[in-house]
Amino acid sequence: MSAVRGFEYGLRAGYIALIEVCTGILMQTVADSADITKQVWQIIDKLPQREAILEGDARFWVQEVVAAYGDLAIWHAIRAGGFGGSQIGALVRNHNGQRADHEASAHNIVEGALLRRLPDEPNGHMRRGTAMEERHRPWFYEKHNAQRDAQGFTILSKNTGPCPWMRYSPDDLVFMPTQAGRERWLIDFKAPSVVDQSEAVSFQYVCQLHMGRLVCEHNGVGIDGLLLSQFDWANWQLKDDVVGYLPELDSMITAAGDYYWDFVLRGQVPPYVHKERLDVDVVPETVREAAGRLARLKAIASALEKKIEAVEQAVKPALEKLKFGGARLPLNGISFSAVPKPDEDKIRAQVPEAVLAAVPLIGGRKRYDDEKMVKKLRELEVDMTQFVKPASMDNDVLYGALCAHGFDADALMGEQVRGTVDKKLTAEAIEWVEREFADLIQAPAQTSAIEEAGGAQNDRDGHETQRQVPRSVVA
Repeated sequence: MSAVRGFEYGLRAGYIALIEVCTGILMQTVADSADITKQVWQIIDKLPQREAILEGDARFWVQEVVAAYGDLAIWHAIRAGGFGGSQIGALVRNHNGQRADHEASAHNIVEGALLRRLPDEPNGHMRRGTAMEERHRPWFYEKHNAQRDAQGFTILSKNTGPCPWMRYSPDDLVFMPTQAGRERWLIDFKAPSVVDQSEAVSFQYVCQLHMGRLVCEHNGVGIDGLLLSQFDWANWQLKDDVVGYLPELDSMITAAGDYYWDFVLRGQVPPYVHKERLDVDVVPETVREAAGRLARLKAIASALEKKIEAVEQAVKPALEKLKFGGARLPLNGISFSAVPKPDEDKIRAQVPEAVLAAVPLIGGRKRYDDEKMVKKLRELEVDMTQFVKPASMDNDVLYGALCAHGFDADALMGEQVRGTVDKKLTAEAIEWVEREFADLIQAPAQTSAIEEAGGAQNDRDGHETQRQVPRSVVA
């Protein structure tokens, strides 16, 4: 057998072996997926709300979640059997007629419990928090000389609270030495992208720790304190905030959970909670006072902006006669540069497309006219929904349409509040700015060459005296 023929046989044998390995892996994956699916179904069939879950919703949910999350689908199925700590804050807010933080809502949470909504895919914040927890925990232990309460942690991990829907996955339960002695504290670890340096703790986290305390106390694990520990990236340290215990919050948590769990058991989804409509006659006095200060500041800023525009006219016209290119001109504390402004109509009319197609684009810019492309796509009967720009629509009509079709309109449509200063106040501000900033606003009087030489500026009304002719340096 030739060397070449031997190499071919060896390559073919290796290829066949590789196919067998891949086939084995695929068959094992399919077998694992089937086993996970079976376990997920066993959990779902035992859920207290099983009769309220539509069969089609359950089949779709299981198929999608197993495919996306693998064995983590088992955890998601168990989680559907109640409300967790990360959800309770939204339920309490909604139950009290308020919208929740982070666009969470009782509507979406109940849909998730009824398997009508797939679990959110882990975003950067969730992945960061999970990845940093193993680094966060030992740092916290060292900082506070803390030690995990292994027995209490196990009890907390495997039990529910005083209500059947109350589920809690603890970050940590530790013993810490304090002035009062050795105490048991419930800890919540977070790793936000930016840590709020104030002492305020998000209501969502306060509710989460309070519900964890309810589960602990219900299972005989007494809690001495609640603490939120945040990983502060900017300062590379832990920001630890003690969360004071609020007994009244316990009843709010229980009431909200009971109220929305009843929706789950009935197979119904609560409506979204929308923002309270503005009542111009009911505005807090603190807001009115701040609005007055804001009005004056904005009036000053507006007056200054107008004067800036006027002074610019003494500078820009002369500079606009020059070609800057990429150059920059520093002048007495201000630097000028130029932004290219191609005449698009003339370029399209005179320059062939082949020439333009070879010119590289500025980052993020588009090469072609959107409106013309839309017209052509309509002619080709392409579904245009994917290209629609809701910002161009009538806001009130769009808001009503979203509500009418069951969408969370307030989550989809935000508002940017703006203030318009009264004209009278603006005029007063302009007068004040002209008086206080006269040296910056008013141009200095121009001195002519004649005045510098001691001659009169005008000798006849409407006529300028001829300028003196400089003497020749050559006598």
